[in-house]
Formats: sequence, structure tokens, C-alpha cells
Amino acid sequence: MGVKDLLPASFSKRHITRRENEEKNPFISLQKEINRMFDRFFEDFRLDTFKEPFRQDFPKIDVTETESDIQVVADLPGLDKKDIEISISDNIMTLHGKKENSIEEKKQNYYRRELSYGSFRREIVLPAEVEAEKVDASLNNGILKIFVPKKVDSKRKSKKIEIKSY
Repeated sequence: MGVKDLLPASFSKRHITRRENEEKNPFISLQKEINRMFDRFFEDFRLDTFKEPFRQDFPKIDVTETESDIQVVADLPGLDKKDIEISISDNIMTLHGKKENSIEEKKQNYYRRELSYGSFRREIVLPAEVEAEKVDASLNNGILKIFVPKKVDSKRKSKKIEIKSY
């Protein structure tokens, strides 16, 4: 009896490494080539049109609902009320604003610059029909609070549904 007879069966078979398996699979090589193509395309594209000054989820918001109104609280640090527009159309509230860079220091050599400037637009689907003409909004220390009264007839009514058995 030889030593090979004592080894598990997997040791006696030829092992195919993961890399060899990937190179043999045409779909994996196709995926890698497509990834390289997209990487090269966006590397060569030096325009800033693809960069948003603010993230898509800016501003951060809280939306709560009571029996009589919907409350929206948005975190808008560094903005004044003249920089913000609020509109409601078809039960969609739109917050639109712009933060401008008012400080120009041409003599400064920045090592790191993380303050963001630009415009944002955030749409919020309201959970009930509202009275847009009675909206109340206030801004205090970068916190925007919006109170949107619900229409009287739009209050949700619930009815228990009986389940029948056959």
C-alpha cells in the first residue's frame, strides 16, 4: 500500500484554482471587460456635470403624521429663509434651495475643503391629502419645521374586514 492510497480522494485529483476557473468562464471575462470599459469611460470624462454638490438625500428629513396634520422637519445648516423654497403640488412637497459660497479667499491655499455649496431639490410624497394654502413653515438655527394641515375629509377611516372560510 502506497502513501497515495492513504490520502483523501480530493488530494489525488487535479485542483483547479479559482483563477483558472474564472479564466475559463466566458461570462466572467465578459463582465471584467465591461467593467474595465466603464472605468476607462468615466476616467476620461473630466467634466463636473456628474458630480452633485449635495447628496441625493440632502437635506435629512423627518416626516410625522398626526390626526390633523403632517409635520416635516428638515436639517438645513447654514441656510437662511431666503435660500429655501417650499412648494406643494399633487400631494408632493418639494424643498428646493441653494447654498452659495460667499467667502472668496483667493490668497488661501486650501489643504482640505469639505464645505459644500450648490443647490438641492428634495421631493416628499405626503401620506394624505393636504390643504396647501394653510401650510406653516419656520426656520430656526438651521432646522426647518413645516406643518401641513390635512383636509378634513381625507382622514383615514379604517374598517375591519371579515374573513370568510369556505
